[in-house]
Amino acid sequence: MTGNIVIISMASMGGIGAVLSLFLAYADKKLKVEEDPRIEALLNILPNTNCGGCGRAGCRVFAEALLDGTASVTGCVAGGQGIADSIAKYLGVESVKADRVVAVVLCRGGEKETVKNAVYKGERTCVAANLTGGEKACTYSCLGYGDCVEACKFDAMILLRCTRQSIRYLIIAGIKIKALLQERYARCHV
Repeated sequence: MTGNIVIISMASMGGIGAVLSLFLAYADKKLKVEEDPRIEALLNILPNTNCGGCGRAGCRVFAEALLDGTASVTGCVAGGQGIADSIAKYLGVESVKADRVVAVVLCRGGEKETVKNAVYKGERTCVAANLTGGEKACTYSCLGYGDCVEACKFDAMILLRCTRQSIRYLIIAGIKIKALLQERYARCHV
């Protein structure tokens, strides 16, 4: 009697599994969405960092925008000129000079610009300092330990102390500065 129950259970579960697998196979064929193969080719060219530097949600969305003609071949900030040239060659368009865009952390949350509400004596990394809330009263200020610069694989960030001389040096060097507006930090200054 017990053997029959086991056999019936196994047969019924096997039958249900077979029917559902056939249904899924049919649904896969019937509901398949065709994707432009050029998107995958562009993704192989792009660095796939999904950094958002192009202004899009990720590399796939940027590739789709390239194919739609709504994005420039120089839009990939992390890739630079080499990626721009490869994209232009693949799409059959003229390559344009890509301006190097670097995110500069102008530390307007420096020692003189923000009020300290604690003394932090732990490990000098942003991750560790954020566990305790850091030492600055301004929640928007840069902690200044440079984790973001070290984590960026594409040399797209520079950490500076905000002085007129350092800003002048960057402008003379021809680097476009892409930074947060000073108004964002104005709330933190005392």
